[in-house]
Order: sequence, then C-alpha cells, then structure tokens
Amino acid sequence: MLIKFKSFFKEDILSSISSNLVKIIRGPLLAVIIILYLTTDEQGYWYTFQSLIVFAIVGDFGISRLIIVVFPEYHVKIKTAKNFGESKKYLSDYSAILFIYLFIYIVIIVVAAFLLILFIEYFYTDWSNSYLNSWFYCAIAASINLLSSFTSAVLYGSDLVSKKNYFEQIFGIIFTVSASILLILNFKIDSLAISIFIGFFISHLYLLFSYYKYLKKVLNTS
Repeated sequence: MLIKFKSFFKEDILSSISSNLVKIIRGPLLAVIIILYLTTDEQGYWYTFQSLIVFAIVGDFGISRLIIVVFPEYHVKIKTAKNFGESKKYLSDYSAILFIYLFIYIVIIVVAAFLLILFIEYFYTDWSNSYLNSWFYCAIAASINLLSSFTSAVLYGSDLVSKKNYFEQIFGIIFTVSASILLILNFKIDSLAISIFIGFFISHLYLLFSYYKYLKKVLNTS
C-alpha cells in the first residue's frame, strides 16, 4: 500500500514538473517563430487575439473550481462503497452531475463565442474583413476550448492529477508545434485558431485512448 502511494505521489510530482518545463520551453519557441514569420502588424493582431481569448477563460465563472470541490466527494463514495449496488448508485450520481456540468459548459461556450464576436464587431470596426474572419474562427476555437477547463477540473476532482497534467501538456505541445508549422506554411493569423482546434482534438483523443486502455485492463483482470 505504501509503495503504491509513493509511486502515485512520484507520478503526480513528476507530471507537475514536466508540465511546468513544457510551459517554459514552448512560450519562447513560439515567440521566435512569430517574430520570424509574421509582420509587425500581424504580430500585433496575434497578441491582441491571445489577450482577448482570456475573456473566454473568464467565462468559466469559476465553475471548474466548483467541480474540483464537488467531485472528490463522489469519487470517495465510489471507492469506499460497501457493495456493487451502492457503488452503482454513487456512479449513477457521479454521471448525472457530470452531465449537468457538461451542459452548463456547452451553454457557456455558445454565450462566450457570441459575446467575443459581438465585442469585436462593436469596438473594432476599423479591422479589415480578413482579420475579422480570423477573429471569428479564433473566438469559436477559444470558446470550444473551454471544455478543456471542464476536462481538467473533472480529472483533478477525480483524483487523476497526473492524467490532468499530461492532458494539459499534450494540448500545449500540440498547440505550439502546429502553430509553428502553420506559421512556417504561411497560414498567418489563422494559425492561432487552427492550432487551438488541433490541440483540443488531440488532447481529448489522448484521454479517450487512455480510458480505452484502462477499460481493457479492467475487463482482462475481471
């Protein structure tokens, strides 16, 4: 039991350290690519887009924090259930609250995308159509990526800290690599939105693959 706890603790610590290292490396790397392949004006739009994307994250309204507080209670109940019937009941409750929060996030995504697009249409009327189109795709991508906050919160609340760290690392790495490649291929500002979509898709694909492997292991040992 002690050995398992130590290995689990080690994995969480290592995943946190590697997560911070990835953040330190990918920022300067992408900054160099941006300087090399975007004009001064385009760089200004790129960083303006990135700054405005923060408003989508604020649209979370602290719900991810609430998930982190609420979910551990259900996780503990499932793990400490005395029999299959009790475990099934707690699992059902866990699934129900999961879908409730997922529905809330979907509503937030729609509202956030609408507000972000409306904000630019109202305050930045001097932008050219090409930049407005780029922002439209970026606002959609950033809003959809709010689901990543939901996923991270659920993983953390379900005591899967290392999985959460790896999930965030994969998104960061894929975003940086795809943005760099797209900038080199002359996709310009559109690289930002496309990279967010690619990072979102691949990071969630990793989780599905991990879940499939875990489920297969459980079925094989049962």
